[in-house]
Amino acid sequence: MKEQIQALLIRGLSQSAVAEAVGCDSSYVSQLMADDLFAAEVVAGRAKRVAGSVELDNKIDKYEELVLDRVGSLIPFISKVSDAARVFGILNAAKRKAAGVDPAAGSVATGVTVTLDLPAAARVQFQLSGEKQVIEIDGRPLATMQAKSLSSQLEARRASRLLAQDVPETLPVSLPAALQRIPLVEKL
Repeated sequence: MKEQIQALLIRGLSQSAVAEAVGCDSSYVSQLMADDLFAAEVVAGRAKRVAGSVELDNKIDKYEELVLDRVGSLIPFISKVSDAARVFGILNAAKRKAAGVDPAAGSVATGVTVTLDLPAAARVQFQLSGEKQVIEIDGRPLATMQAKSLSSQLEARRASRLLAQDVPETLPVSLPAALQRIPLVEKL
C-alpha cells in the first residue's frame, strides 16, 4: 500500500485524493509524507516526471517547427485559393508560445478579468446538473425529444397561432357606385 500511495503522490494527486483512492485515512498519508526519506522519494519522482514532460514538450516543439517550416516552404508553389486557405489555417492555428511573455522580466503576463453588469432584461437564469451541464434556461427545461413528439408540438404551436389571430365579425365591403343604387333587399 505504501508503494501505491507513493506512486499516486508522484503523479501529482493530493494527499486526500490518494487516501480516498487507496482506501486509507488521510492522516496515514500525512504520516508517510512526514517521513523525510519518503517525502524525498516523492519529490524526486515528481521532478523526474516533470523532466520527462519537458523533454517530450521540447521534442514536440522541434517537430512542430520542422512541419511549419516545410509548410512555409511550399507557400510560393500554392496556386489554388482553397489550398492557400488551408495552409493559412494551419499556420494560424500554430501555438504562439511567446505570446504574453515579457523577456526582460522573464515572466508570463497575467490576464485581465473583465466584469460585465447586464441589465435585468438581458440576464438569463441557468440551472445546472451535478455534472455541470445546463438542464434548464429561464424555467424552460432542455430535454431531448423524439422526432414524433417534436412534430406534434410544432403542429400544436401552428394551430394555436392560427386560432390566436383576430378575425373581424363583419368585413367592410365597398361597392361600385352603379351597384350602390340598386336595392339589395326588396321591401314588402
